Amino acid sequence: MMKRLFAFLAVSAAMLVAGKSYAQLSIRAGFAPETWKSTVTVNNTSTTSTSNLKGIFIGAHYNFSLTGDLGLSLGAQYRYNFSKESESGDVFGLVGGTVETKNTQSVLDVPVLLNYGLDLSDAMRLSIFAGPTLNLALAGNSHVTSTVTVLGKTNVTETDNDWYGDNTNFETLNLSATFGVNFTYMHFGLFAGYNLGLLDMNKADNLSLKTAGFFVGLGYTL
Repeated sequence: MMKRLFAFLAVSAAMLVAGKSYAQLSIRAGFAPETWKSTVTVNNTSTTSTSNLKGIFIGAHYNFSLTGDLGLSLGAQYRYNFSKESESGDVFGLVGGTVETKNTQSVLDVPVLLNYGLDLSDAMRLSIFAGPTLNLALAGNSHVTSTVTVLGKTNVTETDNDWYGDNTNFETLNLSATFGVNFTYMHFGLFAGYNLGLLDMNKADNLSLKTAGFFVGLGYTL
């Protein structure tokens, strides 16, 4: 699958060069919350849990006409995911503790999207798009702050967990199926869509991790 994707990216790049006189460059930014679905299997019994991350992105798309109302867009965008979790408890007010986890992730997204549009007027256009998006994780980290209070005395411990270090099970490469709709008025655009992760993002034999999420944003065509 990955070899076919890279071949598709190479062909798309060649087509962009060949059709550069018809190309349009747009700048895009928006929100892309993501849900991580984890499934743990032990003794043929599976347990599923989900984690929600907030996300923001900014990038550029290079769109050119293939034929008629059909186009191809090749993009590159930086996405920043983050979340915060906190748990606390105490025993009769004598012993208490709080664990706060801050998760951050940086991702490079490379979408290759076919689009088909219809002109609603001279200034307005509505189009749909679909295609693969290559997701490359650049960095990921969990910062854990543990606070323990015993008889009024407080101790704070901070640790960091690198998601993509030498002894972790996270995969850095994902492939998503992307589809959505885009509305443009003159140079301005409003778009929304969905990313469905296709690959297992965890290397462990008894644990799988899949990603998915909606996105919405604004664009400006130069």
